[in-house]
Amino acid sequence: MSGELETTGRGLRITREQELEVIKSAFSLEKKVQTFFSESLDLQGNKPKEPKPPIEPSHEQATVDPIPYPAIDVSSTKFRWGKWLLLIVGAFFIIPLIFSLGFTVGIFGIVFFLAAIAYLPFVIVLAVKDSNKKKILTNQRINDVTNSPEYQRSCAEIDEQNRQRQAQLDKRLRDKYVHQNDEYQKATLKYNDDLKQYNEVVIPEWTMKITNANEALNSASISLKEVYKKNIIPVQYQDIDALEHINNTMSSSSYDLKTAIEMYDRYEQRQAEERRHQEIREAEEQAYYEQQNYYSQQDYASSSQSSSSGGILSGLVQSAAGAAIGTSGTRRELRKQTQMMEEQADRERARDRRAADDRYNERNRNNQMRSEIIRQNQERRRKGLPDLPVPPGDYRY
Repeated sequence: MSGELETTGRGLRITREQELEVIKSAFSLEKKVQTFFSESLDLQGNKPKEPKPPIEPSHEQATVDPIPYPAIDVSSTKFRWGKWLLLIVGAFFIIPLIFSLGFTVGIFGIVFFLAAIAYLPFVIVLAVKDSNKKKILTNQRINDVTNSPEYQRSCAEIDEQNRQRQAQLDKRLRDKYVHQNDEYQKATLKYNDDLKQYNEVVIPEWTMKITNANEALNSASISLKEVYKKNIIPVQYQDIDALEHINNTMSSSSYDLKTAIEMYDRYEQRQAEERRHQEIREAEEQAYYEQQNYYSQQDYASSSQSSSSGGILSGLVQSAAGAAIGTSGTRRELRKQTQMMEEQADRERARDRRAADDRYNERNRNNQMRSEIIRQNQERRRKGLPDLPVPPGDYRY
């Protein structure tokens, strides 16, 4: 109660008001540690982006598709395989015909047969000679046309057109490069100014914010450690949730720290019981739903069998069987629910034990992490680097 004296682990006697002052200080410092820690992490995870340098343009090179020279007509001197193929193919029909006649007309058939045999190579030789002759005529035709003044004048005009088109394309590409290079030079000047602003203003301000946040975090952590060193607040209640509940209880009543902690423990037990009861209710509702669904399926099966048999006696037998099955099913469901509730209670107790072990292990890991970060910060200060944030946790060790 208010005004009463309490004895700490050091043999000192403190009043309720002193306890409340310690609770308020610890709660306030825990909130600051949490705030500064989050602020430092956010700052380090959101480093200002460095300006991107502009991309230097390149001078494009391209060639226009040239206008082709006039085509030379060589259709009159072109070799035509059509008629020669017709003569050669025709020989394969004539030779068998003559061969068959040679056995019926005597000596004249033999003469015709030999003439037909000689016909095929003769036609091939004539075709080759005609092909060579056509090639010579075609080449002569091409030379005559290309050496003519009219054709050479046309080619010269086309060359001039191609030269002008290429010059126009080169000018467009050169003008485009000059414009892009001017924009690049302007962008480079702006980039240099932005980069200077980034290196001389933005980054130092960002670094200073991190340093300030880390200094505030370290200061709050040291102050919180000093508060916890008084051994007034038990270690299992040195977290922001427990401190908030205890602070609200003591600030709104005349309870001392011991009573407030007992009320917090009861509050936590009630919360655990409510969670356990909620899970049990959900399990019961699920079991009830499955039971009703089972009954519905049994009733549907009984009705279907009764309708198909069409007899009153069969319907009574099915109803009695359904009732017996339903009664047996109810007993099984009740046993199942009881077993589920017992298993759920066992799981809750095991979960509470695991949670306590996890909190203890987490607190030890935080202490080890904090010691390592403090060692790293000492090295970073010697190198002129900003401190790393120190995570909140149990600072009594």
